[in-house]
Amino acid sequence: MSTRRNLTYIATAAVMTLAVPLGWNALSSAQSTSAASTPLTDPTTQDNIDELTRTLPGVRAHSRSATTSMSNPTSAPTSSTTPPSPSSASATTQPVSSTSSTTAPVGDSMSATTREGQQRLTWAGVYSGPITGRMDRATTSAIQHFQAKYLIRTTGNLGPQTMAKLRAVTAHGSAIDPRCLTSGRVLCADQTQRILRVYVDGVLQSSTDARFGKPGTETVDGAWPITWKSRHHRSTIFNNAPMPFAMFFYLGEAVHYSADMDAYGFGGAGGSAGCINIGDRAYAEQLFDSTPVHTVVVVYHSA
Repeated sequence: MSTRRNLTYIATAAVMTLAVPLGWNALSSAQSTSAASTPLTDPTTQDNIDELTRTLPGVRAHSRSATTSMSNPTSAPTSSTTPPSPSSASATTQPVSSTSSTTAPVGDSMSATTREGQQRLTWAGVYSGPITGRMDRATTSAIQHFQAKYLIRTTGNLGPQTMAKLRAVTAHGSAIDPRCLTSGRVLCADQTQRILRVYVDGVLQSSTDARFGKPGTETVDGAWPITWKSRHHRSTIFNNAPMPFAMFFYLGEAVHYSADMDAYGFGGAGGSAGCINIGDRAYAEQLFDSTPVHTVVVVYHSA
C-alpha cells in the first residue's frame, strides 16, 4: 500500500515539474508573438489587452480596471472603459471666457443715465457714437476722456461727480457761440468744455482738447483775428520757453503746441499763462499750416 502511494507521489511530482515550465514558456511565447504581431499604438485599447491576457483569463478584469484608473486617476476602478462622447470632449477643450458669469460684460448695461451721459458727452465733444443708453466700450472711453480733462478719477463710470460736472459744462448743450457759425474759417475756443473746434462756413471740420489760462493768467474771452504766426516761436516773457506753431490773436496770447500738456494733460502746469495750449503736436502743426493770418479766433465760456 505504501509502495503504491509513493509511486503515485513520484509520478505526480514529475508531471508538475514538466507542466510548470511548459505553462510559463507557453505564456512567454504567446506574449512575444502578440507583441511582435500587434503594434501597440494604443496600449489602453481593449483588443491589445485581450491579446496579452488571453492565456490568463483571471487577469483580464484587473487589467481593464487598471487602465481606467491610469486614464482617470480620480475615478474608481470599473469593469469596462467607456470612451467620452463628442460633446463632453469638446466641452473640455473650449477656451475659457475671460468674462466671469457673475460680471456683466461691457454692453449689457442700459439705462436712462447712460443715455443722458452719451448725449452730454456728445455736446462736450468727446463722444461721436450713437445715443443708445448702452454702456459700450466707446462710451466708457469717452467718459474716461472727459474725466481726464477735469481731473476726475478715470473710472469710466458715470458716477455722481462725473455726472455733476458733465451736466455743468453742457448746461446749454453744445452751446456753440454764434460767432463761430459765420462764413469763412473760424477757430472756436470753448473754455468751459476745454475744447478748440474748427468751423468752415458754419460746418464743424475738426476739434481737439485745449488748455486755457490758469487762475491769475486767464485767457480773455472775445473774438480777434490772428495777427501773426511763428512756427518755431520762443517766449520773450517766460524764459525763452518753446511755443511751436504759435498763432497770435490777442497781445501775447496765442494758439500753440504745449509739450507740458502733451506729457501731463490737464494736470502738470495746471493751465497756461493765457495762451490756448494744444497737446497734440501733429494736430497743432496741421492747424498752423491750414490757418491763414486774419482767421478769427472766438474765445468764450459756454456755461
